[in-house]
Amino acid sequence: MLEHLERVLRAQAPNAAWTDATVDDARRLLDEPRFVGTLLAEVDCRSSLCKMVLAHSDADARREFWNSDFVIGGPWGLQSLGGPKRLRDGRAGSVLFFAHKGDLRPFQQVARSLRDETEARSRTRSEKTRY
Repeated sequence: MLEHLERVLRAQAPNAAWTDATVDDARRLLDEPRFVGTLLAEVDCRSSLCKMVLAHSDADARREFWNSDFVIGGPWGLQSLGGPKRLRDGRAGSVLFFAHKGDLRPFQQVARSLRDETEARSRTRSEKTRY
Protein backbone atom coordinates (compact mmCIF):
# COMPACT_ATOMS: atom_id res chain seq x y z
CA MET A 1 0.00 0.00 0.00
CA LEU A 2 2.85 2.40 0.75
CA GLU A 3 4.09 2.01 -2.84
CA HIS A 4 0.66 3.10 -4.06
CA LEU A 5 0.76 6.16 -1.82
CA GLU A 6 4.20 6.96 -3.22
CA ARG A 7 2.76 6.91 -6.77
CA VAL A 8 -0.16 9.13 -5.77
CA LEU A 9 2.28 11.57 -4.18
CA ARG A 10 4.57 11.74 -7.23
CA ALA A 11 1.60 12.49 -9.51
CA GLN A 12 0.70 15.65 -7.57
CA ALA A 13 2.08 19.17 -7.70
CA PRO A 14 4.47 20.18 -4.87
CA ASN A 15 3.10 22.31 -2.02
CA ALA A 16 6.03 24.25 -0.55
CA ALA A 17 3.96 26.01 2.13
CA TRP A 18 2.62 22.71 3.47
CA THR A 19 6.11 21.18 3.35
CA ASP A 20 7.58 24.08 5.33
CA ALA A 21 4.80 23.95 7.93
CA THR A 22 5.21 20.16 8.29
CA VAL A 23 8.98 20.48 8.74
CA ASP A 24 8.43 23.09 11.48
CA ASP A 25 5.79 20.95 13.24
CA ALA A 26 7.86 17.77 13.04
CA ARG A 27 11.05 19.43 14.31
CA ARG A 28 9.15 20.96 17.21
CA LEU A 29 7.65 17.59 18.16
CA LEU A 30 10.92 15.69 17.66
CA ASP A 31 12.70 18.12 19.99
CA GLU A 32 11.40 16.13 22.98
CA PRO A 33 14.11 14.14 24.82
CA ARG A 34 12.43 10.78 24.15
CA PHE A 35 13.06 11.28 20.42
CA VAL A 36 16.83 11.77 20.81
CA GLY A 37 17.42 8.84 18.42
CA THR A 38 15.04 10.08 15.70
CA LEU A 39 15.79 12.68 13.04
CA LEU A 40 13.67 14.16 10.28
CA ALA A 41 15.17 12.88 7.02
CA GLU A 42 12.72 14.07 4.37
CA VAL A 43 9.40 15.87 3.96
CA ASP A 44 7.60 16.01 0.62
CA CYS A 45 4.13 17.56 0.64
CA ARG A 46 2.04 17.80 -2.50
CA SER A 47 -1.44 19.04 -3.29
CA SER A 48 -3.35 16.52 -1.11
CA LEU A 49 -0.76 14.11 0.31
CA CYS A 50 2.41 14.49 2.34
CA LYS A 51 5.26 12.06 3.02
CA MET A 52 7.57 12.27 6.01
CA VAL A 53 10.65 10.07 6.34
CA LEU A 54 12.43 9.74 9.65
CA ALA A 55 15.79 8.18 10.50
CA HIS A 56 16.22 6.27 13.75
CA SER A 57 19.50 5.49 15.48
CA ASP A 58 18.30 1.96 16.26
CA ALA A 59 15.25 -0.30 16.60
CA ASP A 60 14.50 1.08 20.07
CA ALA A 61 14.29 4.63 18.74
CA ARG A 62 11.99 3.47 15.93
CA ARG A 63 9.76 1.60 18.42
CA GLU A 64 9.60 4.69 20.66
CA PHE A 65 8.53 6.76 17.66
CA TRP A 66 5.70 4.40 16.63
CA ASN A 67 4.49 4.01 20.23
CA SER A 68 4.37 7.77 20.78
CA ASP A 69 1.67 10.35 20.27
CA PHE A 70 3.83 11.86 17.50
CA VAL A 71 2.14 9.54 15.02
CA ILE A 72 -1.49 10.26 15.89
CA GLY A 73 -1.08 13.37 18.00
CA GLY A 74 0.77 15.46 15.47
CA PRO A 75 -0.88 17.86 13.02
CA TRP A 76 -1.31 14.91 10.64
CA GLY A 77 -3.74 13.26 13.07
CA LEU A 78 -5.48 9.99 12.44
CA GLN A 79 -5.43 10.40 8.66
CA SER A 80 -2.03 8.85 8.29
CA LEU A 81 -0.52 5.59 7.19
CA GLY A 82 3.05 4.43 7.45
CA GLY A 83 5.50 1.89 8.66
CA PRO A 84 9.14 0.91 9.00
CA LYS A 85 11.49 1.72 6.15
CA ARG A 86 15.13 0.84 5.59
CA LEU A 87 16.89 4.02 4.47
CA ARG A 88 19.35 4.06 1.55
CA ASP A 89 22.27 4.37 3.95
CA GLY A 90 21.12 1.27 5.84
CA ARG A 91 19.72 3.04 8.89
CA ALA A 92 16.41 2.08 10.45
CA GLY A 93 13.75 4.51 9.35
CA SER A 94 10.05 5.16 9.16
CA VAL A 95 7.77 6.61 6.54
CA LEU A 96 4.51 8.37 7.32
CA PHE A 97 1.99 9.47 4.67
CA PHE A 98 -0.83 11.83 5.62
CA ALA A 99 -3.48 14.01 4.02
CA HIS A 100 -4.90 17.40 4.85
CA LYS A 101 -7.20 17.21 7.85
CA GLY A 102 -10.55 15.82 6.76
CA ASP A 103 -9.36 14.87 3.27
CA LEU A 104 -9.55 11.14 2.69
CA ARG A 105 -9.25 11.35 -1.12
CA PRO A 106 -5.61 10.19 -1.36
CA PHE A 107 -6.36 7.09 0.69
CA GLN A 108 -9.58 6.42 -1.25
CA GLN A 109 -7.60 6.71 -4.49
CA VAL A 110 -5.10 4.12 -3.24
CA ALA A 111 -7.90 1.80 -2.10
CA ARG A 112 -9.48 1.98 -5.58
CA SER A 113 -6.13 1.32 -7.22
CA LEU A 114 -5.50 -1.72 -4.99
CA ARG A 115 -8.99 -3.04 -5.70
CA ASP A 116 -8.52 -2.60 -9.46
CA GLU A 117 -5.15 -4.39 -9.39
CA THR A 118 -6.60 -7.26 -7.36
CA GLU A 119 -9.52 -7.63 -9.75
CA ALA A 120 -7.19 -7.55 -12.78
CA ARG A 121 -4.96 -10.27 -11.27
CA SER A 122 -8.02 -12.35 -10.49
CA ARG A 123 -9.29 -12.01 -14.08
CA THR A 124 -5.86 -12.97 -15.43
CA ARG A 125 -5.72 -16.07 -13.22
CA SER A 126 -9.26 -17.04 -14.28
CA GLU A 127 -8.38 -16.65 -17.93
CA LYS A 128 -5.24 -18.78 -17.54
CA THR A 129 -7.13 -21.60 -15.81
CA ARG A 130 -9.72 -21.74 -18.60
CA TYR A 131 -7.13 -22.60 -21.25
